[in-house]
Amino acid sequence: MLKPIKENELIDAINKVLNKRNLIESDRKLNFLAQNFKQEKPNVLCIPILNGVEYIPVSEIEYVEASGSYATVALTDGKHKTVSKNLKFFEESLIHFWQFVRVHRSFIINIEMLKAFTKTDSGTIVLKSGKSVSLARDRKDAFLEKLALLNK
Repeated sequence: MLKPIKENELIDAINKVLNKRNLIESDRKLNFLAQNFKQEKPNVLCIPILNGVEYIPVSEIEYVEASGSYATVALTDGKHKTVSKNLKFFEESLIHFWQFVRVHRSFIINIEMLKAFTKTDSGTIVLKSGKSVSLARDRKDAFLEKLALLNK
């Protein structure tokens, strides 16, 4: 700006600086948002417990077994967590983790914990802990698809 200062030119100059500053701030926020989207999905499952919530790494979940309106989460260290949620809750919570598959009306397993699979009848799954689970006929295709992913 040159002297003499004209009011409308001063207002235009100030607005120009403010707009540029807002653009820089918006650009910084967009970059931060883009970085957040690039990050991997969380690898923990949040389960409700008696007086709060507990975060369990999904890699430590061997299977989830239904028992009425409750479910038992079996962990790789042999511990079991009983939760007042049904199996549908866990099925929806674990949908983003490829390694989980519902193999029976009462079971969701972590396919990475598979020890053996026998094809007798509709099939029997044996997990690393020794837990034996029957494969439901209507769940066999989904299980075999996950098994194929494991072998790739």
